[in-house]
Amino acid sequence: MFMETKTKIFGMPVFSFGFAAKGFIAVGFAGRGVITIAQFGYGFIAITQFGFGVVSISQFGFGLIAVAQGALGILVAIGQGALGFIAAGLNAKGYYSMSGPGVWRNVPVVLDQAISNPAPLIVWASIWAVIFLFFWSQRDKFSLKMSRDLFRSRKKHRDDRIRARAVSNLTDQDELLRIILNDPSDYVKTTAIKNITDPDKRVRIAKATRSEEVAGIIVAVISDPDALFDIARDAILPSVKIAAAVKLARADPSRLTALACSEIDKGVIEGIIECITDQDALETIIRTAASPHAKTRAIYNLEKPGQEFLYSIVKSEADISVCQSAVYRISDTRILSEIIHGDYHSTVKTAAVERIEDKQLLTEFSRTDLPGAVLSAIDHRLNEIRPVYHSLKIEFICPYCSQPVFVNAPLRKTTCQSCLRETAIAGTIWKGIRDAGFGVTRFTSPLNLTVEKTRSTPFCGTCREPLLTDEVPNGSKKPVKCGSCGAEQTSCPVPGWLRWSKYAEQVFCTEEDGATAPGEKDIKPVAVSCIKCGAPLEITAATPRNATCRYCNTVQYLPDPLWHSLHPVKIKHAWYIRNSFKERS
Repeated sequence: MFMETKTKIFGMPVFSFGFAAKGFIAVGFAGRGVITIAQFGYGFIAITQFGFGVVSISQFGFGLIAVAQGALGILVAIGQGALGFIAAGLNAKGYYSMSGPGVWRNVPVVLDQAISNPAPLIVWASIWAVIFLFFWSQRDKFSLKMSRDLFRSRKKHRDDRIRARAVSNLTDQDELLRIILNDPSDYVKTTAIKNITDPDKRVRIAKATRSEEVAGIIVAVISDPDALFDIARDAILPSVKIAAAVKLARADPSRLTALACSEIDKGVIEGIIECITDQDALETIIRTAASPHAKTRAIYNLEKPGQEFLYSIVKSEADISVCQSAVYRISDTRILSEIIHGDYHSTVKTAAVERIEDKQLLTEFSRTDLPGAVLSAIDHRLNEIRPVYHSLKIEFICPYCSQPVFVNAPLRKTTCQSCLRETAIAGTIWKGIRDAGFGVTRFTSPLNLTVEKTRSTPFCGTCREPLLTDEVPNGSKKPVKCGSCGAEQTSCPVPGWLRWSKYAEQVFCTEEDGATAPGEKDIKPVAVSCIKCGAPLEITAATPRNATCRYCNTVQYLPDPLWHSLHPVKIKHAWYIRNSFKERS
């Protein structure tokens, strides 16, 4: 059971009752308070079995004034067994003492002794007053390990909390600087920083500290460009240099160039150059920086680098990695060709090869006398810039008659050969086909659709031999002739409505939207007689199955052999989309 009042005095409940009571008046098995009544406890007035207080009334007690069966009092002890400077009891020991029966009758006697000779009492009380004041002043040092710290300065205490409290009141800038640079605790350092007002001391701390937390606080309050420049140039911690450079970029960005040119730490270089947007400054870094890494990062940060400028770097730079980085930003084929034929390291030439997209030019280079590493790079590049093909086989179930319908072209609508009904193929369906993974993918909505998608290159639909389609110009509608059997395969541009890929170039082995299927091109009209009047009827592929005689208006159903001869069965076959090699990335 525990109970205490909500009303408080000196931060304590007025009354507290329970096993471990704590309040102004504390009553319980164990207690502490101003007035304590407990089995065990302490307080200003302690009424206990075992306890201590300024005034202790106990069976066994200790205090300034102790009244107990066994009493130990600093000034006064009264009890059966009493030990104190002034002692009265059956068995009393002290400077002023009276032993014998009648404990309370002995008290006036012993007090008369003290009054008649007060000097010892005054000295004794003064000694304890000094001891009390000392311990009261050192109360924040009390701990289990206080033996070595009790007589130390708080600024040298082993407890971070105590040291921090001590330095929080310091104003001496030199002493604060020494503490910040030497104290092992970041908590103490950050407390001391709050009192640093000397700008030079702040800069010195930021440059010398090895604590990121301390440096962060310091850099956050510095706004002077000169100070930020000094920190970004000379700080021990790379993170501090970067933080100062970021602030300097807002205060005086022109000074970042000098920092980047002198810095050698790669992480700091990257942090500084990321803050630089001026193209002239980046070019200065590329020309004069001490670190090749700084030059390389500056090259990559150029938004629209001048081709001749980059070429001049390749010509003048001694570091191969910088030359290589410059070449990777060059897009001018003439300059790249000059580098390949010029007197440069094979690594630089190889980088130039990797930037060329002209297959014919690379083929010409492969026939020249170039180093083996460069020729290998050319072969690799020729394979690398080959187009990327997507092979497609598409079919869906007709929503009207449930028969399969084959989509052998990029069409927005197609007709079922069984029921002759037209079905739209919406853009969302083509988007799903485009985004489908390689292999077989099935869709259930809005059409029951099956797509087989691979990376196969085009094959002849007649003899199944590979077709040479890599060099077919974009936008060409000229059929591709098979080199093996001579059969012609269709070729057409990617329809504008088909948002396949920004790198899509050409479509092969299919027909454009609305074109006649290859099997229907050679079909000629068939002449038959009307079953009623005998008049001649000309039947073509466009004639409906229920044909009408134009003479007698008789409707007659065309027989299966005739109908199938005019409408050859459409089979599913692969068709191909060619994409630029950039599709690989």
